[in-house]
Amino acid sequence: ANIQKKNKFISEGEMQNFVGIFLDEYFPKVKFIQKDDDIYTLKSEPDFISFLTKEKKSFPQNKRFEVSSFIKKVENDDLIFTFNSNQACIHKNMEFVTLKHPMVKCIISFINRENRLNNTGKIIIESDANHGKYLFFTYLIKINAAKTMLEMHTVVIGIDNFEINEYLSENFNNLLLKFKNEIAYPDVSFSENIVVTCEQKSLEYITQLQDEKEKEIRLSNNALIDTQIESQMAFFNHKIELADKMHFEVVNEKIKTMKQREAERLRAELKEKIEALERRRLIDISFNLVAGGLLFVEPKME
Repeated sequence: ANIQKKNKFISEGEMQNFVGIFLDEYFPKVKFIQKDDDIYTLKSEPDFISFLTKEKKSFPQNKRFEVSSFIKKVENDDLIFTFNSNQACIHKNMEFVTLKHPMVKCIISFINRENRLNNTGKIIIESDANHGKYLFFTYLIKINAAKTMLEMHTVVIGIDNFEINEYLSENFNNLLLKFKNEIAYPDVSFSENIVVTCEQKSLEYITQLQDEKEKEIRLSNNALIDTQIESQMAFFNHKIELADKMHFEVVNEKIKTMKQREAERLRAELKEKIEALERRRLIDISFNLVAGGLLFVEPKME
């Protein structure tokens, strides 16, 4: 509950918005239709299939099969999917769209290759405060430690003052629920320098966040590894003690030799496991810009 409250890890709502906004911007003819609360259909069109086919070529050879299989389903209009894990557990044949899904991998591959601010949408929301025009930058942070974690963070920056709006940044994903897609988008023009300046501010913010997370995760990561090492030592030392005891107590030389070798094997296995766990103390945190665009915050309509 705390993770959802703070919008830390990638929720089904975030993934749904990410895919939906990308399709609206780049492939508006694709029919992305919600059938029930958590079930969607996708009716494709030739340009989207060409996009998937092109992106497939950027994947390693051993990863292309999953994209090819997905393309066949898209071509046959045989595509029902969900962003909800409970629905995915109930309906085993339904496409479960996460960061590891081939469609999402193709979208991220495309955005990364573009190497620019990817305007994946012009979003209008209504709010009691923070009215104005903003650029938003959404980053995917990957944390490799004892556990691999993925987090999505959005930085919202005012076009007029180049200041980060903390409230809009922290609540961006919840505010998207108020997205007004039926409102005509206002015409806004600004120089490339504004985009560059805002993007630089967002990079400074996300880099600072990366440093803070590294310190935070290092403490919890070390504690987790210490616990795992203690658990392995307790498990193996118990077995080693039993083998040593049998080695000294039995008279049969064949059994003595067998137990001696068993104890040596267990000590070597324990050493190997501890070394593997120690290597996992290393922390690697990386981030990629995966989405961005214009955000208009307007007063609520009476």
